[in-house]
Amino acid sequence: MKKLLCLLISTALILSCSVTNAFAKDKNQGRDYYVQQVKYSDGEDMDSLKSQLKKYFRDAEKRKAIIKKINNLEQQTNKLESQLKGLKKQLMCFVNGEELSSDVPPVIKYGRTLVPVRALTTALGAEVKWDPQTHVVTIIKDGKVIELTLGSNVIKINGKETTIEVPAENMNNRIVVPIRFIAENFNQKVEWDEETGSIIIIRDGEDDSTPPSTDTNPSAVSVNDSTTGTGSGQFEYVGDWSYGYQTGAYNNDNHWSVSEDAYYRVRFNGTQIKLYGAKDPGFGIAAVSIDNKAETMVDLYSPTRSDNVLLYTSPVLTSGEHIVKVRVTGEKNNQSSSSYINADRVEIISAAASDSSTNLALGKEGVSSSNYNADHRAEKAFDGNASTYWSSQFSDPQWIYVDLGTSQSIARIKLRWETAYGKSYKIQVSNDASDWTDVYSTAAGNGDIDNITFAPVSARYVRVYCIQRGTNYGYSLYEFEVYNQ
Repeated sequence: MKKLLCLLISTALILSCSVTNAFAKDKNQGRDYYVQQVKYSDGEDMDSLKSQLKKYFRDAEKRKAIIKKINNLEQQTNKLESQLKGLKKQLMCFVNGEELSSDVPPVIKYGRTLVPVRALTTALGAEVKWDPQTHVVTIIKDGKVIELTLGSNVIKINGKETTIEVPAENMNNRIVVPIRFIAENFNQKVEWDEETGSIIIIRDGEDDSTPPSTDTNPSAVSVNDSTTGTGSGQFEYVGDWSYGYQTGAYNNDNHWSVSEDAYYRVRFNGTQIKLYGAKDPGFGIAAVSIDNKAETMVDLYSPTRSDNVLLYTSPVLTSGEHIVKVRVTGEKNNQSSSSYINADRVEIISAAASDSSTNLALGKEGVSSSNYNADHRAEKAFDGNASTYWSSQFSDPQWIYVDLGTSQSIARIKLRWETAYGKSYKIQVSNDASDWTDVYSTAAGNGDIDNITFAPVSARYVRVYCIQRGTNYGYSLYEFEVYNQ
């Protein structure tokens, strides 16, 4: 190990000296010039690493290793560049493997990352318009329209007003906007990689290995917990609540309370609402109700902290005004150290969110190789409740299957993973729960939602055979859905 460290240090010193001499020849070159000069001893440079990043972007382990290499080159470039120009680049943003490119770098303001709107919309495949008379920026993608006025916290999404913490502004003659807010409102997956100091955005439909979704695309609006008030689309807090910064949370902030019977509620106009927040070793049980009807108990405990995760999905409601209420019960399970709950964001859906066919597995009998405990049995993956889930023991392999009752035509499987997902797994079918036939397999699972299509087959039993875990925990599925088209 010492020999390796000496080699790395020596290589870095040699590289620094040779590159510094090259820079000394022309101190007026741009940043691209500096980046092109820095490379590893094996010849890997920034261009080759970025090509690798785009290729392996959905493989979390390879992605992290490549970004670390890019960061090392960036740091070397920064050191050399700062000696000549006093410049330093601190934050990196990637959209589907390509670094966000602009002459104005990302900036953090009040805990929010702002990026040039033109660079972001180009990367996301969105259209942007600028009205110099009204100072309004309009972003359009897939039928959704977001309007931001420079310097104003009030914005419009499809004509409906809401607020954001940090407004759009003009910086060095470039309009910059909050990256997470814009990306997530266009249903993009946004991750913060603390280890590499990078913002990762994965665009929908960019991975050729993932079958395209056949879901409808309802109009959904995310509302942050800091949007407070008693009007529609606002969080109303009653009782003792605290507010503060939280890395990984939506917009990097959240509210929390441990005061029994404290609650928050959100009035909304739509057909469904989803609650996102944190699970934590010190979190307890929340009581969720819609329109003051029966409460659903949601356990927010997890052995490790996870932020901005789906906690609850309401049933599909009649279109109109509704109220969701989330109450601190003061109760917890035996593993939790306390009974806190938190508020992070809600997603309001204003169009019916339904699949193009019936879920054949809903309410059917499930069987699994193991269960983490009695609260996470196989049947939880088939109950239609997005707040409950099946979870296995912490070992490989594991499996779970559903008995459809009779032989059915099957052509699509939807897996809604909890944090503990399958990296490598197979979809198998059978008519006797003994002889299984593979219809799909992957070794590059990345969690979240897997929508899997294949040539129609006839079977009574459908199994997910899990080969390799994506985390140190077991395998966990919120829902295991089966469709005939």
